[in-house]
Amino acid sequence: MSLSPRVIKEVGKVASVTAVIQVGLTIVLGWAGGRLFNLNQSESIIFGTALSFSSTIIILKLLSDKKEQVRLYGKISIGLLLVQDLLAMLALIILTANGHGHSR
Repeated sequence: MSLSPRVIKEVGKVASVTAVIQVGLTIVLGWAGGRLFNLNQSESIIFGTALSFSSTIIILKLLSDKKEQVRLYGKISIGLLLVQDLLAMLALIILTANGHGHSR
């Protein structure tokens, strides 16, 4: 599956804003859930971060099978997944740099 620069430019702003809001809200809700289950601050943040990212490959496969990747909502979904993947990489870098990426 390929995205031309025109498509990325077309849905990039919507996908970016949506992804940042979705990831942020999910991290906050996951953090709150972690605290309810008596996880400490760091564990709750990691729990919320893990919950915030979806499985890109599954969604891409579903869009492709249904030939929906060329529709507007398919393009936005793909853009959102790409932004989520970038945010996931950033989160992994930050967690690793802070020493929370190693096992105990």
